[in-house]
Amino acid sequence: MAGLGWIYFAGLLLAAAIALHHYTLIKDRNREKCFAAFLHNNWFGTAVFVGIAVEYLAQ
Repeated sequence: MAGLGWIYFAGLLLAAAIALHHYTLIKDRNREKCFAAFLHNNWFGTAVFVGIAVEYLAQ
């Protein structure tokens, strides 16, 4: 609907891969791994943001 192309969707795909990685870290509810996923969660937002930003710059 917003006219975003493949770069945006590549960013979403990367964000989904990061979310899957986070799930593998937290599935056992290990305290250290959950904290590692918490510290790493900024990469999820970064992937989405970069996908949007680069898509708009490429237009």
